[in-house]
Amino acid sequence: MKIKTINNHCTVVYTQDRNSDTYSATVFSYDTPVIRYNGVAGRFERLWSGWSATTQRDINKAFPMANMTKKKWNEMEVM
Repeated sequence: MKIKTINNHCTVVYTQDRNSDTYSATVFSYDTPVIRYNGVAGRFERLWSGWSATTQRDINKAFPMANMTKKKWNEMEVM
């Protein structure tokens, strides 16, 4: 496990199973898991049912390739 601080209220936790190719990266905003990148499936998974502009900015700082917008966020199913 590796933890990367994005700012004073946002972190990314990277995990990898040592016995397989399973890996993920989860964004925590204000200690709430909000989105995860599932490396095996190659997709983002929404973990939080809410939305805020601050969280959107945090996601885009952590995962620039997500290019997250409110529309895109609302189209994602909550896991």
